[in-house]
Amino acid sequence: MKIRAQFEKTFPVPAGIRWSDELDSYCIYDRALARHHSELIGYQSAWAGWHQSRATLVIRLPDTTLLQESAANGNVQAALRLEQQLRCREAIEAMGVSVLEPSDCFEL
Repeated sequence: MKIRAQFEKTFPVPAGIRWSDELDSYCIYDRALARHHSELIGYQSAWAGWHQSRATLVIRLPDTTLLQESAANGNVQAALRLEQQLRCREAIEAMGVSVLEPSDCFEL
């Protein structure tokens, strides 16, 4: 599920408002259904906060250097663990969340 779909599931789009790909923003499309312009402003602010929270969220996965070496030497369990981590990475990135490479990480 993409980041905007997650947001809309958590915060349903108010009546009379919709996403505009052209504007890359929410907009009022039916003034009869939209109660007030401030509703759009509030919803747009909620979207901006949600989007920013996802942009700053970063997941650090474990270093796989040893697993890669072990898998290259025929260790089936290591190869399975590498595949699992790849699937985790793909799922995390599909949610719009960044994943750090081990080389980008530092110990605290």
